[in-house]
Amino acid sequence: MDNRVHWLWLAQVLGPDARLGPVLEQYGTAQAVYENRKDALSDRTLFSAAMHARMRDTTLEECEERLYAVLSSGYGVLCREDETFPERLKAFDTCPPVLYYMGDTALLDGFLNIGCVGSRRPQALFRNLTLRVCRSLAAAGVTLFSGFAAGIDADVHRAAYSADRGSVAVLPCGIDVAYPAENRGLRRMVVKKGLLLSQFAPGLPAYREHFRPRNRLLCMLCDGVLVSQAALKSGSLMSGHLAMECGAEVFSFPDRIGNPATAGNLQLLREGAVLCTGPQDLVLPFRDRYAGLHEEEQIDRMIETGPGILKDTPDRYVEQLPEPSEKGAEPAHDGAPLPVRLESVYRALEDGPVHIEQLAAKLSMPAGTLMAALTELELLGAVQSLPGKQYVRKGSKP
Repeated sequence: MDNRVHWLWLAQVLGPDARLGPVLEQYGTAQAVYENRKDALSDRTLFSAAMHARMRDTTLEECEERLYAVLSSGYGVLCREDETFPERLKAFDTCPPVLYYMGDTALLDGFLNIGCVGSRRPQALFRNLTLRVCRSLAAAGVTLFSGFAAGIDADVHRAAYSADRGSVAVLPCGIDVAYPAENRGLRRMVVKKGLLLSQFAPGLPAYREHFRPRNRLLCMLCDGVLVSQAALKSGSLMSGHLAMECGAEVFSFPDRIGNPATAGNLQLLREGAVLCTGPQDLVLPFRDRYAGLHEEEQIDRMIETGPGILKDTPDRYVEQLPEPSEKGAEPAHDGAPLPVRLESVYRALEDGPVHIEQLAAKLSMPAGTLMAALTELELLGAVQSLPGKQYVRKGSKP
């Protein structure tokens, strides 16, 4: 029998919030837990009553069927004992026994992994800062991670794709579940160059109790985590605290006092997060990671550009932005010539807002290519996105 079956069995028994470390310290392997389950059923220290129930109810046969179904569907499975399992995860007691994936697992072992999280309804200022910072980091070879929610998370992956780099999406659901539905096109885009990753069995929806384990997994995989925009009692603030618990460096954009949408940013800064003014702030603490690598020269050039995005182009990206409280506001396009490859997309928006699917059909353009073009146009300040997956030229009335 494929030994991965025992790991799927153990993952089912423990659930997403369990501590794998003490279990392996006691038993050694997933197979050993299964073979000694009579003793395990009397162990109330390592296993809860709910775990005991799942231990009695879960069979190897159903786990073997699940493994076959996963592999037959084109997904992959990484188990804790595999050589390719992320080494950095093994240091944590809360390391998942199993990871399901689709894409390039080499991204998990990048020289520098930076996560970025934020609001599902980001204000214009923080969306633009996130797009610019993440695009610069990705272009320099940094691997970007996010939780694949709408809003800031989705922008992280778009920024990486526009820099022709892969990113890692850590999911709160089964690897085969398209969540959120609005990110279906983005999901295809991520898989092309990046990685979809989940600790949850295929078919499981994004239950509320999945988000904390998802956020913790993301933080365990990252050297640093940027919290772009976080309200108090938000999932983004929770991720910042989980990152601190995991020993990752935490970064946050500053904002004015009195903005409830970013009160979590200020709290993290009070608690010791590093103030982020641009991409150089996120790489400086890790200079030893890229010393001598081919990425070093490009990163050093990024560092030498100055005090950061909050100051380096204020006329386009900061001063012309309305107050963040103005929902959906974006910087105006400065009239500079667009790259030729973007002109057809820009012209297609001349009559007002267009849904992304209509735009793709109108241009006969693959969804991933179109998304990358729209992201670049947003970075240039030429277009803005609207609710309902619509896009419009900057300055046009929605």
